[in-house]
This record gives sequence, C-alpha cells and structure tokens, in this order.
Amino acid sequence: MGELQQNKKLYSSGLFYAILCYCSWGVFPLFWKLLLDVPSTQILAHRIVWSVIFLLGLMLWRGDRTFLTYFTKPKTLGLLCITGALIGGNWFVYIYAVNHNHIVDSSLGYYINPMVNVLLGVVFMKERLNKLQKWAVFFAVAGIVCLTISVGRLPWISLFLALSFALYGLLRKKANLESLPGLLIETLLLAPFALFYLWQMDKPVTEHFCMSRFGQPFC
Repeated sequence: MGELQQNKKLYSSGLFYAILCYCSWGVFPLFWKLLLDVPSTQILAHRIVWSVIFLLGLMLWRGDRTFLTYFTKPKTLGLLCITGALIGGNWFVYIYAVNHNHIVDSSLGYYINPMVNVLLGVVFMKERLNKLQKWAVFFAVAGIVCLTISVGRLPWISLFLALSFALYGLLRKKANLESLPGLLIETLLLAPFALFYLWQMDKPVTEHFCMSRFGQPFC
C-alpha cells in the first residue's frame, strides 16, 4: 500500500508540473513578442547564458554538486551533448516561430508533442494503453489532423518542435538523470557557442565605437 500511495503521489505531482509547464509555454509568446527587433539567434544565446547563471546559482545555493559527477562519465556527457543539441534546437525554432508570426505552428507542435511522447513510450518504453487512453489518443490525433488540414501545408515547425522535444524527453528518461543538474550540463555545453556568438555580435559595435573617437582607434 505504501508503494501504491507513493506512485499516486508521484503521478499527481507529475501531472501538476506538466500542466504548469504547458501553461507557462502558452504565455511565452507574449514575452517573445516584446523582442521582435532582436534576432532569434541572439535571444537564444542570451537564454542559454542566463540559464547557466541561474541554474548554477540554484545548484550552489542548494549545495547540490551532482552535476560535477557527470563530467567524470564520458557516456553520460556524450548523451547530454545530444540532448543539449535537441533542446537548443527546440528553443531556437520556438523563438523563431513566434517572432516570425508562426504562433499557430508552434502551438500545433506542442499539441502534437504528447502524441509523439505516447508513441515513443509504447515503442521504446514498452508501455501499454488502456481502453480509455486509446480513445483519448484517437480524439487527440483527430484534432491534430483537423488543425494540420486547416493550416493547408506541411507544418515543419510543428513537426520539428514535437519530435525534438519528444526525443529529448525519451533520451533523458533512458539516461535516468536528475532534471536540474542535467539541464545545467546541457546549457554549459551550449554556453561557449552562445558566448562566442554574443561576442561576435558585440564586436562590430565595439570596433565602431573605438574608431569613432578622433577618427582613429584608441582601445
């Protein structure tokens, strides 16, 4: 009975966090729309860098050094390189979609995502659906088909968002790593590329400022 209660508690907390995540994703476009004049790649670079700072600060505040052990495991580190690339690509396409008036496509992508999760769970995790769950999947797929037809074209943005995030979730599930330490390593691996990009973005501005004083370089 104790194990059953624990499983129910985990299920309830997981459901709560899933709803919270999807609600927060739903309001993200309101924020990205405020940054229309900023290139999507620049927003992504800042998101990566500030994610590292926030997560590292959170880990240190909690006294959690779990992420350090991941650097000593080449297989784990290699897997986090793959998941980092997946989540980085997912972030970029989502930001690009919102800032280029493809909000419907991005929304459709996260509507498709649970169905891809179900498919991957059945195929790779050997899970089975009960009758009620099968009917729920059937109606959800029907809704996806109707939305796709209404778009009138192949929604590549939607498909990329759905597949990349589903594969990310599958690999993280297979790796059985803690969420926050794993995300910290993923963003740490992406951070050098993000910092280099931001440095290159800032370089022309700095050079122009340096040349503008007395018509000659001074810095």
